[in-house]
Amino acid sequence: MQSDGVKSPSIPFLVAVLRLSIRWLLSVGHDFAFETLPGHTDFTPFLQLQLAHEFRIREWVEPAFRSLVKQPLEIISASQATQMGDIPYYVLSQTKCLIDNHLRCISFTAPPVQSAFPCDSPEMCEDAWNRAWWTGFAKHVLHPDCPLSGSEAMRVLDNVQIPGMCDDCLRSTVDSVWEAGPFEEIELIIRDGIGQVVEWATGEDVKNAYLEAQEMQMQMYMI
Repeated sequence: MQSDGVKSPSIPFLVAVLRLSIRWLLSVGHDFAFETLPGHTDFTPFLQLQLAHEFRIREWVEPAFRSLVKQPLEIISASQATQMGDIPYYVLSQTKCLIDNHLRCISFTAPPVQSAFPCDSPEMCEDAWNRAWWTGFAKHVLHPDCPLSGSEAMRVLDNVQIPGMCDDCLRSTVDSVWEAGPFEEIELIIRDGIGQVVEWATGEDVKNAYLEAQEMQMQMYMI
């Protein structure tokens, strides 16, 4: 309800306005529906993708896809998957699988310790870091019920003192991990998924940012 007691337009009404406005080239109705729908409480990402495809609205793909990437696949019902479309659901599943695999690879082995100078006990610092990586990073990322993102889990290590590891080694190692940018690949994976769904929704040819980045890395290794 609005503050003046007048009901907000319903989703079916707004969709009908958008559909008729596009059919009859009514700019006022089109703009009204286009601007009102995204702020509607019932404008779910599933409906957003459905309408993005029906009306070839590129702007609605990214917010809907990013919202769904944050949700567990198991809570998406069959009707919701049908509404969003087979292609977006496949791309979403693939995207989440690639992200999970990437995080597992990062979690499996702790990044090397960047020993500060002077450090009297580099072996102790390395052992402490390896233990902290598993208990402070990997377990947060791989938690079955409430996992953190890679960046969120990294901030856990960024803000704690690790027993057995000197402060200088900890700071140097944490800074090194951030500089290496292991979580930037996740953004590339998501952007690639968005691009695939944009192609499905609009018919536009979208560059694959993820594959382009991989190709650039391979070229750098070959130099």
